[in-house]
Amino acid sequence: MKQLTKCCNFLEKACLNFSIILLVIVTLLTFTETVLRYAFHSSLKYTQELVTYAMPWIAFVGGAVAWRRNALVNIDVLGKAPIWLKITCRLACQLLILTLLVFTVQSGIRYAGRNLLQLSPAMQISVAWCYAAIPVGCFFMALFSIEKVIKSCSLQYEKEVDKA
Repeated sequence: MKQLTKCCNFLEKACLNFSIILLVIVTLLTFTETVLRYAFHSSLKYTQELVTYAMPWIAFVGGAVAWRRNALVNIDVLGKAPIWLKITCRLACQLLILTLLVFTVQSGIRYAGRNLLQLSPAMQISVAWCYAAIPVGCFFMALFSIEKVIKSCSLQYEKEVDKA
């Protein structure tokens, strides 16, 4: 468990840094493009495509960080339920989410593969780079979900041991 947590800590930090770098690049490019367009009546050829390609990467890789930190929207409907029910429901939800993420990774790989030969108009690079954000981000989310499932199981085990 410690090795998985260590690995997930490293990946979370890498994902966060990657998202931050992309966000800074997108912000600078958008600002530069705006200044060039309105002040000098000219624009860069690649800016819109590069920003369009970077946004899914920011969303999916950054979303993986938010998922691990439990920073996504969460509704607690089991407020006064017994602890065993809360743990069981949390584990069931995490397993369902993990299943969905595994399916999304598989589908995302197929979808990106189908777009390998399609080139972007300005940069002439494969559109698959844009779509690859889906399986990559969901892979990190799935890995973080596995960590959550293991932690939920160990917490449940600890609660049972404390009661005995």
